[in-house]
Amino acid sequence: VVTMVMTTRLRLHSLLIALAVALAFHGVEEGLKFLASGGTHKVLGVRILGDNNSLALAEVMMLPILAYLYKYIENKNIRLGLLGASIICFISVIGTSSRGGFIGLAILAGGYLQTSQRKFQIALMIVVIAVLFVWLVPDTYFERMNTIGEAHEDSSFMGRVIAWKISTLIAMDHPLFGGGFHAVQTPPIWLSYVPKLYILDFIPTPPPDVLHAAHSIYFEVLGDLGFTGEALFVTLLWTGISNATAIRKLTVNKPQMLWLFDMAGSLRLTLIVYAVSGAALSMAYFELYYLLLAMLSVMYRMASSQPKPPETDPAQPVLFGGRASEGV
Repeated sequence: VVTMVMTTRLRLHSLLIALAVALAFHGVEEGLKFLASGGTHKVLGVRILGDNNSLALAEVMMLPILAYLYKYIENKNIRLGLLGASIICFISVIGTSSRGGFIGLAILAGGYLQTSQRKFQIALMIVVIAVLFVWLVPDTYFERMNTIGEAHEDSSFMGRVIAWKISTLIAMDHPLFGGGFHAVQTPPIWLSYVPKLYILDFIPTPPPDVLHAAHSIYFEVLGDLGFTGEALFVTLLWTGISNATAIRKLTVNKPQMLWLFDMAGSLRLTLIVYAVSGAALSMAYFELYYLLLAMLSVMYRMASSQPKPPETDPAQPVLFGGRASEGV
């Protein structure tokens, strides 16, 4: 439906505004609770999005979209609202204590620093945010983030590795279509593959204790839909990022298409965050991801259909039907 209907700048912007209202609402709500409690409120997630890790990824993915809307909406009150929502959503990500959310924030910082033409200002802003971050966030947060470099000693992470191994075993038994949606989370399927874990013993893991979700968009699809689904999923992700890059190349240095250039950059950064942080989260079927792919497909058609500049020198006469006419 998006590829057929969202075919104008106004409609694309309307969709982004709808997404911002729908998803940033949860981040603002949880972020305000975190601030009101003096940092003691633990953001556990919301039912519609999942646990704290899923909420963290959703809010990090929204930050580039909020930044884009802030740049292009003219109403000052709405711009202030978007700025405030961005700050509070950032705080809500901190409140989740999600390691995937922390990695996503680091990717955003690096992405803006790399693509911005005002690198000094962006670098200065990142430094200021980092100083405030270190000053305000409790030590327990950094203790949890430090476990990123000690994955082999983290029982939570090793449980995910076991789930990845079982997802792989399911795909090896059912390479074309996998075990069906949420196969690894189905107790009979999980229990039937636990005795086969020795096949992948070259990746050392402790004995499985409890059932785990896939905890990776890639292994989730692999176990659910087999190698066929995995190939389609990765191809879709690569196509979305490639479309965004192509749009920016087609619209660079075209003032009338600046909005398309900036929107493609924001959505590309959102997809990169999803691709990296999603590697440790079960969010392969997150609707926002597929909406962004559809939007980028429409945007690529819009960028490709722009008329090319004339090859002739406009200062020279142009012949039409054998008669000389001044260049237009």
